Amino acid sequence: MEDNNGSAANPPKLNPQTFFEKLLWAFRWVVILGVLANLLGGIAMIMLAVSDCYHALQEIFSYLTGNDTTSEPNHHMLTLLVEMVDRILMAGVLFIFAFGLYELFISKMDVNRQNGEGKILNINSIDELKSKLMNLIIMMLVVKLFSFLTNANINHMEDAILYSGAIALIALSSLLIHWAGHDKKNKH
Repeated sequence: MEDNNGSAANPPKLNPQTFFEKLLWAFRWVVILGVLANLLGGIAMIMLAVSDCYHALQEIFSYLTGNDTTSEPNHHMLTLLVEMVDRILMAGVLFIFAFGLYELFISKMDVNRQNGEGKILNINSIDELKSKLMNLIIMMLVVKLFSFLTNANINHMEDAILYSGAIALIALSSLLIHWAGHDKKNKH
C-alpha cells in the first residue's frame, strides 16, 4: 500500500509499554467473574429468605388451625423472620458489591440512569462503595444482635449492661457513619 507520495506506508509500531497497558486493560474483564459470583450469591440469599418466610407462615398457619398445639410459634417464628431479614440484607451487600465492581472496573451502567433511577448504583470510587457496604453491614450487625438477644438468657445485671452497651455502640457507630457521609456531601 502506498501513501500520497508513492512510498510504502509503515504500520504503526507497537512498543512494549503500549502492548502491556492494552493487555492489562483487557484483564479488567476478569472482574466479571466476581460480579457474577456476587449476583448468584445474592440470588441464593433471596431464595433462602423466601424459604424462611414460607416456613414462618407455615408455622403460624399450623398453630392457628390447631394442627400444632405443642407450643406457641412466637420464638421460632421470630428467629425465622430475623434470619430472613439478615439474608435479605446480605443479598443487598452482594448486589451492591457486584454493581460496584462492575461500575469501577468494567463500565458505568446507563440503563436506569436515563430515567433518573438507580441512585444506589451511582458508585464513582472505592470510598463510595465502602460507604454503601458499611451501612448494610451495620444493619446486618444490628439484626444479628437482635437475633442473639432474642435467644439470650439474661441472668445477671452485668449481662443486661453488656447487651445495652453493645446496642449503644452500634447506635453510636451508625450515627458517626451518618455524620461522615453528611460531611462528604457538604464538601462537594
